[in-house]
Amino acid sequence: MAINDLTVDLDLKQNLNIYTVCKQLDELALICNIYDNSVQADLANYNVRLVAMKSDNIPLVQEHTGITLLNNIVKIEADSQLTTTSGKTLIELQFNNKITGKRKATFNLVLNVIPSALEVNASISTATYTLLQELENKLDQAGDYLQNIDQAIELNNELKKQNTNATSNVLNLNTQNTNATKNISDLMSQNNGASPNISNLEIQNTQAETNIEALKKLGDVTQLAQDVTNLKTEIQTARGTESNLDARLDKVDTSLSEIAKKESDLTSIPFLSGFTAEDTTSINGYTKMKDETVKIWFACSGTFSASTSWQSIATLPSGYRPSKIVYNSGNLNSIFTPIRVDSSGSLLAYMSTSGNSLRGYIEFLASK
Repeated sequence: MAINDLTVDLDLKQNLNIYTVCKQLDELALICNIYDNSVQADLANYNVRLVAMKSDNIPLVQEHTGITLLNNIVKIEADSQLTTTSGKTLIELQFNNKITGKRKATFNLVLNVIPSALEVNASISTATYTLLQELENKLDQAGDYLQNIDQAIELNNELKKQNTNATSNVLNLNTQNTNATKNISDLMSQNNGASPNISNLEIQNTQAETNIEALKKLGDVTQLAQDVTNLKTEIQTARGTESNLDARLDKVDTSLSEIAKKESDLTSIPFLSGFTAEDTTSINGYTKMKDETVKIWFACSGTFSASTSWQSIATLPSGYRPSKIVYNSGNLNSIFTPIRVDSSGSLLAYMSTSGNSLRGYIEFLASK
């Protein structure tokens, strides 16, 4: 118990004056045990007010300020005005029901205030109502609030603006979060799709490494690449305009067959009696040039009588026509004899004089 504590028992029903004593100007902490006809009072729904009349007839009312209530115990940090005046101060506690508003007071507590060693002038004693003082404080606070109301309104508007911006930011963040969630889902899908690709790439990389090792065994890879390029060029050249070598070979086979037939046809041209296809060192009866041009040489092997008309000296195979006819070739040049081919394929000669100087060749291109 602190030295300022002053403990008393007060009853709401029994008319008993309780006496206690203190020194003038003591600052008291009144601890009041409240009873209802000697039974602990139930004060759960009550407010408490201290009412006192000092010996100089100056009142003191203390309410709310410095009063606490626990069960049936009321603790009051007494206002300093309670002990300013020496003599007897009558005190009662008033309890107001919070629901019904009904009031009940205790019987008197008589506080005998013993004068201080230095008697204090009673002029310091003033009527006191703590509720009014509290009200004055609230009014002072309200005045400060009114002075700052403009600033408060401005701050409130700014807060509203910030709240609007914050709401917009929250919506933007929600949208971004939704987009981020979708992006994460897309990335996971892409990652799932990438896994098989990575596996395939690893397999291909392993195969590439195996191929590289195999190429190293073949020697200089650069030279090998060049050889492959050259081979490709040769194949393309051999293929010609065909899509592949098989088609080209089929075409070559066909061409060879045609050439063989041409050779057979042209080497068996029947000449007129007295004419032969020459086959001498200087003049070949059958000559195949590099461009597959074929020359059939002929000469008069005996005396050819003069005639006033064209005479057939050979019959060309069906479908063959010479691209060129050269006659009187070689060293014999004594007689000028025209030669031509008619529409039926006969090789005709016009001998205006007798002699045996007729010689020449018939030239056929590679195609008929």
